[in-house]
Amino acid sequence: MIKETWNDSTGSYIRITGDEKERIADRILSAHVVDGILPLDIEIVNGHREYVYETSGYQNLGSVLDEKPLSKEKWISLLEQLVKTGSHLDEYLLDSEHLMLDMETVFLTGDKPQVSLIYISEHRKDLSEALSRLVEQAIKYPEYDRASAEFLYRLHALVTRGNLTRKSLLEFLREEGDGAEQPTEERKDAEVTDETRTKKNKRRHQRPTKEASQKETSQRETNPKKTSRKEAKQKKEYYLPVGILVAGLLIPSICLRCGCFQNAVSGSLDTKMVVIAYLFFLAVAGIGAYRLWPAGRPEVIWSEEDELTLCLLPGRSDSDGNLRVMPVTVFPWRIGNDERHVDGFIDSDGVAPVHARLERESRSIFLIDEESRTGTTLNGNRLTPWERQRVKDGDVIGLGSASYIVEISD
Repeated sequence: MIKETWNDSTGSYIRITGDEKERIADRILSAHVVDGILPLDIEIVNGHREYVYETSGYQNLGSVLDEKPLSKEKWISLLEQLVKTGSHLDEYLLDSEHLMLDMETVFLTGDKPQVSLIYISEHRKDLSEALSRLVEQAIKYPEYDRASAEFLYRLHALVTRGNLTRKSLLEFLREEGDGAEQPTEERKDAEVTDETRTKKNKRRHQRPTKEASQKETSQRETNPKKTSRKEAKQKKEYYLPVGILVAGLLIPSICLRCGCFQNAVSGSLDTKMVVIAYLFFLAVAGIGAYRLWPAGRPEVIWSEEDELTLCLLPGRSDSDGNLRVMPVTVFPWRIGNDERHVDGFIDSDGVAPVHARLERESRSIFLIDEESRTGTTLNGNRLTPWERQRVKDGDVIGLGSASYIVEISD
C-alpha cells in the first residue's frame, strides 16, 4: 500500500492507496461514527480508492516513544482502548482484523493518552500477529523502566502463543496490576473528551440542512445579474454549432426551391439527387457541429460538506502587477490567453490560447498541461503534457512568464 504524509495550512494528513472496490466499511467510517478511528475521507483518484486520514493534533506511537517511554499504566490504557475500538467496530459489523497496528499507524493525543487507529479494508492481520509486530517494535526502544519492560515481554510471550482474542487480552491486562484501572473521575473525563471529539467530527462533516440549502438558493437568486451574464455566455458557445446544423438543412432546401434538382429534359424532380444532397449537407454540418460543440463543464456547487476553496494568487515574478487573483469556482478550470475559450484569462508572454487546466476529484486538485508550446511547471518541474499532477496548498504553478501560488483552504 502506498502511503503519503503531508502538512499544509489545513492540518496534517496521511494518505493510503486502496483498491477500486467500493465497500460499506468506507461509507461507515467516512461518516465518523466509530470511536477510536481517525477522521477519514474517501477519495477516488484515477479509478482507485484513496483513504485520507486527518492526523492534526495527533502523534504516531513511534514519535511519542522517541520523546519519552510510556509507563506500564499507559501501555495498559493504550491496549484497553485498542480493544474498545474493536468492540465499536463490532457494533457496525466491521472486522477489527483490518486495523493497522504499528508505530506509524497508532496515533495518540493528550497526556492520558487517547488512542486513534487506522482501518483499511485491504489490510488483514489477526490480533496475535498484529500485536506481536507492535510489541516487537516497541521493545526495540530503549530507556524503559523495569515495570514497563517486563510488561512488554510478558505481553509478547502471550501474543506469540497465537489464538489471542480480545477477551483473553483484557483478562491479561486486568491481571497486570494495580494501575491498569483509571480513577472514576479520569475515566469520566476521557469519555467526555471522546464524546466531544466525535460530536465535533459529525458536525464538521454533516450534510447541509434543508434550511441551509434554501438559504444558499435565495442568496443565488438575489444576484440575478451575475447568473444571467454567465448563462448568456454559456448560450453564446452554442450559436456556431447550432448555426452550422441549420445551414446543413437550409442549403439543400434552397437548392430544391431554386429548381437545382429538376431534370433538364423532362422537368421532373430528381428524387435521388435530393436525397443525396440532403444526406451530404447534413453529414458535413453534423461533423462540424460535433467538433465545435462546447464541452460540458459542470459547475461545482460548494456546500458545507465540501468546505474547500481554491484560489490562484499572483507569484513573486509579477512585479508589475499585471496578473490578477483568480478564484476557481468551476471544474475543469481552463487557463490561457484566449478569453473566449478559457475560465482563467492570462495576458502574459508564452501563455497559449488554452494552456492548462485544473480538475477536481473529491477533495483532490490536479493540474494538466494541454500540450502548450512553452509548457507548464509545478514547483519548477515541467509537466508531461496531458498527465495529471496533484496540486497542494502553497504549490507554485508556472505558465509561460506568469506564475501563480495555489491557495487551498477548508
